[in-house]
Amino acid sequence: MRITSDFIRLTSPGHLSIIEFRDEKERKFVERIYLGVPPLSKKLNGEGEWNVEFHRELDMTDDAWRFRRRRWLLERGCRPENSGFVAQPADWYRSRSDEFVPGIRYIVPEGTKYRVTSEKPPDDEKKKGSRGQRMQAVMGFVLRTRVNDEHEMPVVPDARYVPLYEGRMVHQFDHAAKAYVSGEGRGAAWRTLGYSEKQIVPHYYLDGSDYPVPARAGFCEITGQTNERSMLATLLPEQHPAGRKVPKLETDGGLEGHLAWLALVNSFLADFLIRPKITTTVPAFVLDGLPLMRPKLKTRPFAAITANAARLVSITPEIQLAEPALDLRERAGLRAEIDAIVAGLYNLSPAEFGYILTTFPLLDRDQPPLPDDFFVRWNKQGKPKLEPRSYVTRDTVLLAYFRHRSIAPPDDLSVWYRDEVAVNMIDDESCPFRMGLIRNLEQRVAEYSRRGAIAYVPSKAKKWDPNGPYQPLTNVQLQ
Repeated sequence: MRITSDFIRLTSPGHLSIIEFRDEKERKFVERIYLGVPPLSKKLNGEGEWNVEFHRELDMTDDAWRFRRRRWLLERGCRPENSGFVAQPADWYRSRSDEFVPGIRYIVPEGTKYRVTSEKPPDDEKKKGSRGQRMQAVMGFVLRTRVNDEHEMPVVPDARYVPLYEGRMVHQFDHAAKAYVSGEGRGAAWRTLGYSEKQIVPHYYLDGSDYPVPARAGFCEITGQTNERSMLATLLPEQHPAGRKVPKLETDGGLEGHLAWLALVNSFLADFLIRPKITTTVPAFVLDGLPLMRPKLKTRPFAAITANAARLVSITPEIQLAEPALDLRERAGLRAEIDAIVAGLYNLSPAEFGYILTTFPLLDRDQPPLPDDFFVRWNKQGKPKLEPRSYVTRDTVLLAYFRHRSIAPPDDLSVWYRDEVAVNMIDDESCPFRMGLIRNLEQRVAEYSRRGAIAYVPSKAKKWDPNGPYQPLTNVQLQ
């Protein structure tokens, strides 16, 4: 396979990075997309066009003085309200003079850092830091037992302390993916939240008046090229600022522009284009160069993907844009519709889309598999090991795309993959996919449903557990 300098400039004009490909067929397919679709960084000016930019909000180091923990807030009389806390009025603190005293702290920038002091700095220290920070002051009440601690920040009367978004809280169409439990840094413990228990439980809170923000799209910057999914984006609630590792989107397409962008970047096609260009993070320059098809405002595809995205992100009281989609099967249906529409925007053939879906080998590891469907792993000695594997997401999305294109789905999916996609699941010993006797695509999707398999659910285990949460449906459920 030969990659020319022209191809590198086409796919990465700003940084001239090289994309990894499996073969020449994949390279030509990707080249066609880059030739036909302008990158996100290109400003479109026609009627109905919309554009995006990426920015960061709070820095976890420069803004650390703003952050408060739940225990800190409770010890200072703050009461829980919705996903945050509200401080007591000033009279409440004054009436408890044995516990609280008035206090003020100055945050003084010093180069790339800052210092906190209770002494008002002289005028010559009120200059900006090297990153443009200005001196700030926080006035309120300090615990009497901590009054001599220069780093003890005051609680601000009547302040509303709102959650600070971190990357672990974000997943695809999910702004409450995990709840903070305990610990710090990489050793912090977070708990995955099911859709019946969604709530925003952060590690840190901050005074919302310090950093008011609207509802906007954001994404988890920390990821991996070989993860189950790499691009994890959702809508962040208004008045909920985000840390550095959750960059935000700005767009001239209004709130619907944010929803459309979420639908597009969370699609399999966008993930397929992003993954070869990243390692452990999704930098903004990668997204700037992404050939992301932007359907015009008010068109049918734009309306369809934004409507589905609105339902998918409406999972907590903080975001209620449409009828919430909390049932996993309903969410899978909405997402399959989005993926089919996005693939249609690029005019992909079913074979091209089918190939893209094979590049996500970690999907559905803990979902119920069909009989004799396997994923093949080879040990260090080169001996194959067959692991039962569900392909419910691949098959569900592929069926949705056949129906979107009004094309009859294949009666034998394994033969179709061999003849149309050049992925031989029948007798190619080097192919990691094996398909059992249920090969009609529609029958496969129906059988998945009967066995309790659900598409698009992130894997929580490396293999299926027959006694796990995904069980065959009863006759009543099937009706």
